[in-house]
Amino acid sequence: MEKPRSITPQERAKQYPGKFHADNNLLSCSTVMLLWITTKINCGAIPEGTQLRGCLLDVYELEKEKLKQKIKEANVALMVDELGNDNGHCVIDIMATILDVNKLSPSGRNIADRLDMHFVIETNNKTVSQAVVKTTNDYGIDFDGVLIFNTDNASYTKKAFREMLSCLF
Repeated sequence: MEKPRSITPQERAKQYPGKFHADNNLLSCSTVMLLWITTKINCGAIPEGTQLRGCLLDVYELEKEKLKQKIKEANVALMVDELGNDNGHCVIDIMATILDVNKLSPSGRNIADRLDMHFVIETNNKTVSQAVVKTTNDYGIDFDGVLIFNTDNASYTKKAFREMLSCLF
């Protein structure tokens, strides 16, 4: 069973020749530069989505497909968090962790994978429920496989679970 690990910029560049170029700890493509610090945690600047779509869409799709296969039919914990800014833009972030002791990281900790980010006009129980159902369907997660639903305890998220999602999970 393959355990999660950090990947170096050189390894990532070899995986996607022509898309990435590695120079020491710098991973770059034609429109985006990401700085990877190769310690225990990979860090980097988060580029705009429009920058990523141009040169990394096929990489994203391939990695997403790998993630779908990894969590398909697994028992998971879903984590939902909502973010907003001063301009009224809202994002619903949905992450998942596989609840299987054999798939923990080498350090023995669970790793959460971001499944999706939903950009919504407003955040309420309806938009949260829709985002969660869309994401679970998109990734092929069996509703009976969602064993934990973890949120920041916002009232609309609790209402989404209590009134809509609790009958699914």
